[in-house]
Amino acid sequence: MGRKTAYLTLQLIRAPSNPQKDMKPITLFAVLGLAGALNAQISPPTYGKTDVQILSMGLNKWVDFASSKDGSNLGMIQASQAYRSAAARRNDRQFARMPLGSARDMRRLRGLLRDYSDQCSTVGSYISGGGSMWSVIDAGANAEVEDVLYCVAVGKGKLAPATKISKVDNELMRAGLEVTRHRRADAEGRHLQEEAQAAVGKAKQDLQSITGIASHLKRAKSDAVLDFCYRRIHVGAEGEFAVPKRQTTLWLFLYFVVETPIGPNQI
Repeated sequence: MGRKTAYLTLQLIRAPSNPQKDMKPITLFAVLGLAGALNAQISPPTYGKTDVQILSMGLNKWVDFASSKDGSNLGMIQASQAYRSAAARRNDRQFARMPLGSARDMRRLRGLLRDYSDQCSTVGSYISGGGSMWSVIDAGANAEVEDVLYCVAVGKGKLAPATKISKVDNELMRAGLEVTRHRRADAEGRHLQEEAQAAVGKAKQDLQSITGIASHLKRAKSDAVLDFCYRRIHVGAEGEFAVPKRQTTLWLFLYFVVETPIGPNQI
């Protein structure tokens, strides 16, 4: 699949101005499956920047820079993928210097945070009526996972607000109620609702495992992890109601990512 074909494919699933009225929900699995297929065949462009330069910019500034080169949905997804790859390589070097048990916990935390993030996007995709915006948000969130891991492994980054587990639990509960409230009578809608309900349950399981690791961390590091978890499900639970009218897909990405406590990274 060439770059032009991939771009056109993503444009076909761009979210309309009124997704509840204008289109059937698109499951996140389909959107992310497409994004994964595209990623397998297209290496994310770095526009001549090295890993050190990308990471020094920080996720938000890097995506802003890359979007000035290609502001399409695909361009934003690839920008996040490029940052995630650079940050993952940096983190893997850090993990290699850690005791085996600690490194194992960090790699496990990476998988848990990614899966938790995916479940939150499934919830948000159902509540909002679907759309390719969720593949953009999810790509940005998975890139931020690496920033959170760097904060935990090295202790560098801006302080996150104090976040209790109960705050995340309450937001997950609210997400479940929102999924129940957004009912559709058709067979496809019922299937999508079941997927979203299952995603809430899986997110709760992930959170239990995440907090099991976070409970052994210093408070500042634990807050970074739990704050990410709270913001991620908050976006999912709000769905389209979190987003003011007439805002762009870029704004949706920044709505989640700009609030991150992890600042431009130190290499």
